[in-house]
Amino acid sequence: MYFAKDVLQPGFVRNPLSLPRSKDILTAIKCIAPRLALVFEHAPAEMNSPVISKFDKLLSDSKPLPLRYWLYILIVSLGFGYVLYAFLLVSPPPSQAFFLYNSPRISEMADSKTSEGLNVIMLGDSRLRYSTYDDEEMGNALSPTAKQPVNVVRIVNNWAVFNDFSLLTSQILELKPELVVIQKELISKSRSDFATKILARKYWMWRLFGSGIWDPGQLNQKDLQHEMRCSALRGNETVEQRKQRVFKWYDFEGKGVSKTNLERFLEQAISKNIPVVFVSIPITKRGSEGLPSAPEIPAYDVQSPTDPVLDSHYCDIVHMNPEGRKRYTHWLSEVIVSNLLKGDSNVQ
Repeated sequence: MYFAKDVLQPGFVRNPLSLPRSKDILTAIKCIAPRLALVFEHAPAEMNSPVISKFDKLLSDSKPLPLRYWLYILIVSLGFGYVLYAFLLVSPPPSQAFFLYNSPRISEMADSKTSEGLNVIMLGDSRLRYSTYDDEEMGNALSPTAKQPVNVVRIVNNWAVFNDFSLLTSQILELKPELVVIQKELISKSRSDFATKILARKYWMWRLFGSGIWDPGQLNQKDLQHEMRCSALRGNETVEQRKQRVFKWYDFEGKGVSKTNLERFLEQAISKNIPVVFVSIPITKRGSEGLPSAPEIPAYDVQSPTDPVLDSHYCDIVHMNPEGRKRYTHWLSEVIVSNLLKGDSNVQ
């Protein structure tokens, strides 16, 4: 308030619709600078100080800033705003931290691949993580029925769309696993415009300022792949709040780069004779009401469990607890072994 009193002297305030003059700006600086100098003790407080003398000289020589310069400033500002907005509309690239953690897991499977072992890759979101056993335990559950060692790598991402796995797909195709299991919901889910803008903002903050909110290794990728405790989930979330988040983060019309990448991956899998099966992961009745279902893909197997879903099998409305995980893994193991024993493509 003290500074404002000094600045708003009689004769200082001009017509608000007129363009400011450089003299106006310098007058404001002259009034405010001595007080700032007193606060930080970097300059004398007297009005006849060398700093203020320079301002006086500038005031005496100042002229109104030409209109064209203000027009240039306006054009540059609008251009900068447009470029920034365009950046926010561009989908950010898949997470490098996610890639750097999971790529070695696929490489390790490739390095240990033998004629006696069968390799299975599973892709999905957090629902797949909570509904299935971890890699080693899943392999141990499959091996006796398959009558040979089965190696499993389960790769998941929270709020996943298929594009999240795009940096890994070439490595998966090169591995030529005996089976790829994909969560059915990845068929139709794409990032919503809201989610794209949020992630783009975080990505550009990281690119420009090195912020830890995106990708510099500060994200705990190990927990992202292996955390299955109910206590780790968001607590006290109502059904309506969950649905609001789902529709905020996803576009269910199956458009965009995610669908394109999935279709390309399926075409390449066919050409390499890699079996692919889609599996449905059930959620509670309360959680499924009002949500669109994923479209069918006629050329591929889409497997769904037939056992009834009980609310007691879930941590919340979508993520399974240990009892639900045990039941679902038992069913999924039968599906995986059945497809492994076919020894052929799932293309019908």
